[in-house]
Amino acid sequence: MKTATTADLSLEEKVELALQLWAEVSEEVEKRRIPEWHRAILDERWRAHESGESRAIPFAEVKRELELMIAEHRNAR
Repeated sequence: MKTATTADLSLEEKVELALQLWAEVSEEVEKRRIPEWHRAILDERWRAHESGESRAIPFAEVKRELELMIAEHRNAR
């Protein structure tokens, strides 16, 4: 007996499965409480951002820096 895999599903079935999984995962996440120490760190970082003490880095810049780091790592081998 062959076990079904996602490769056997149509695009519509894959989308439906993804939506069902997301609904279950998001419901489970909602049930979990964020530890107080996580919340404290997030609050601290948000205050620093709002006060201008720290700044947001645009995603394009972060991506470019990561790509450079990866390229340097590959070249170092």
